[in-house]
Amino acid sequence: MGQTLQCGQCGAPLRPEAAKDGFIRCEYCGAITSILPDSPQQPIQPVSSSPQILLNQREVMQSVSSGFKVASIIAIVVGLLVPLGIGLSIYFVFSKASRVMSGHRISTSIHRHSGPRQVSSTKACLVHANDDEVADVGLLMSTKSGKSVPVRVHFFDGVTGKHISESALLGSLTKPKVACLGDRYVGVQGADLKLHVVPARSPEKAVTVLLPDKLEQVAATADCARIQTDDDAVTQIRLATGETTKCKTGPLHRITETPGMPGFKKTRIFHAGSITYEVAAKRRGIRFLTVSAKQKKKRLWQWKLDVTATKFGIPAVMTPNTLVIVGAAYPEKDFAYLAGLQLATGRKRFSLRLKGRSIGTFGTGILYNGKWVLLTPGDGVTAFDPDSGKLVWRIE
Repeated sequence: MGQTLQCGQCGAPLRPEAAKDGFIRCEYCGAITSILPDSPQQPIQPVSSSPQILLNQREVMQSVSSGFKVASIIAIVVGLLVPLGIGLSIYFVFSKASRVMSGHRISTSIHRHSGPRQVSSTKACLVHANDDEVADVGLLMSTKSGKSVPVRVHFFDGVTGKHISESALLGSLTKPKVACLGDRYVGVQGADLKLHVVPARSPEKAVTVLLPDKLEQVAATADCARIQTDDDAVTQIRLATGETTKCKTGPLHRITETPGMPGFKKTRIFHAGSITYEVAAKRRGIRFLTVSAKQKKKRLWQWKLDVTATKFGIPAVMTPNTLVIVGAAYPEKDFAYLAGLQLATGRKRFSLRLKGRSIGTFGTGILYNGKWVLLTPGDGVTAFDPDSGKLVWRIE
């Protein structure tokens, strides 16, 4: 019987017919055995730069399975973290954009003051505090809140919104009332019935006039004012000195009336030459606003807006090229939109959502200072470009 060849490493039988050049490779463990004469049948390990580890099929499958589990865990973690990172990035970007659009974070155009805070911004007065043609803003501000607060009148440039000057301390006033006395003076009255008349060009030269009762209505020219109080008494004064005088003025108007928003009116009328512009709210049902233009009896255009009148009126103002309107959102009436319509065609120039939930309900003061449209909702003054709707500056 012939000699049976066996692998010197694992003991498995070797097939002589598989020999090549005097060597046989074991089919089971891969060791190489020499069958040459005078050569010991010792296995020769395959040449390798590192020790070879032989794994059976089960071990290989376990290794693959473990690797797959690790890869799966890594993929899940990455899948969670990447969207989270992208989501946070999107949130911060849009959060910042939202603050910019609402006027919260505009580093080049927002104007905050260390201390003063607005007391009666809804009664912002347009005055000329410098030599340019654009009207500036006079505001009553204080460093404290409460029933009796120390107040000053501050003046801001109408073009840039930057602070120009301020009056001396007018005292601690309870429920101060503000009266715009022409385009050169701002009047402030407290519970003591004293009227402080502050000149815009030289606020340090304010004068004080004792009135018989609370301010009710005023009318003023460049240098004098006619003032009616709650007891129907009429006082006429020279604004520069506070002395009594005879003063010829236009009709009296109530100081409680919000600029640009005559209270509770469902129709606003504007005139430009022979053309009449009308902003009207429906008298029944949902009070959507309709805007139209007529020349004599001929209707030039008419558009229905997707906003409604505010609860206390229709804030609107006309500029040389644009009719600017504040309307309440529907059905979310707490919010409001600022819309600009071309005077020539009535086409919408812009429409943007305003910051502040109360504007849609209570409305806002709206003014045109010869360059910008100013909104005074109660927490500051915001200037918009009337042709594009772009926010220009904000005082808060």
